Amino acid sequence: MSGLLLFHGALVLLAGLLAGAPYGRAIAAGAPARRAEAWRAAHAGLIGTGLITLVFGLMLRAWRAQGTLIDMAAASAIASAWAFSAAMVLAAASGQRGLSAGGPLANRLVFAGYVVGVLGSLGAAAGFAVLAWNYRGV
Repeated sequence: MSGLLLFHGALVLLAGLLAGAPYGRAIAAGAPARRAEAWRAAHAGLIGTGLITLVFGLMLRAWRAQGTLIDMAAASAIASAWAFSAAMVLAAASGQRGLSAGGPLANRLVFAGYVVGVLGSLGAAAGFAVLAWNYRGV
């Protein structure tokens, strides 16, 4: 599973770096501050999400860990990374913030992506906390 985390973490990191292009274009074009801010958030958020996913992969590789908890934590981290990635890019591209489940379809999709991202992050963090406790002496 560490290889999958490293692979997906690298892809999300790449997506975050690529999200810097529309951020730069928004600034150069004098887009409304809210639009530029949304792209900045997507750019920085995806980079951070990719890096965290890479770190989880490196942790598993260092521990040489295996088992169901590891598989569940890794799958949660990957699902969370992609859900946040999709939600942040859609939010920036559509101008929707996803703060509630109502409104236009784009807003509902952003909201759903954030919900899946949060739930996945909580599952992954809990799983990795248990693993860190179990491997603290390694």
